[in-house]
Amino acid sequence: MKRFRYIFMIFVLLMISVFPFIAVGCSEQNTNFDVAGDDSVEFTEPETVPFSEQVKSFVTTDDKLVINYFDAYLWIVYFNEDDTVSHMTYIYEFESEDVAKDMVNTRKNELSVNKTMTITDACYIEEYVIIDLTDSSFDGTTRDILEHNFENLIVK
Repeated sequence: MKRFRYIFMIFVLLMISVFPFIAVGCSEQNTNFDVAGDDSVEFTEPETVPFSEQVKSFVTTDDKLVINYFDAYLWIVYFNEDDTVSHMTYIYEFESEDVAKDMVNTRKNELSVNKTMTITDACYIEEYVIIDLTDSSFDGTTRDILEHNFENLIVK
């Protein structure tokens, strides 16, 4: 019985000490919860690196092999965890954005003739045509084989 009284007294003391805070908080009439700040700052777009500069900085890493295929196109080969080919990206450079725009379907159709290739995406950015694809003729091909066959063309 003493234990019950002791718990009851603690409960009553807690209620007495917490009740004023609850009462004041619930009865507050101010519904304006705006945060003060400076709204005169204008939003500016972040500086972006042109795609042409990004292309120049593509280099071979642990998960991809970048090959400059005799300056005809940039060939990026991506690898699975077991170091076999996952998919590829071809990047062709043209004289202008208009030419690249006109060449997207042409390049896509040229590559589609090869029945081992499946085009997953084709687009242009600036003066570049980008074709993403899978090629079943590279199934089981390892990174070591490609590095050996294209050793003088690899961008490091």
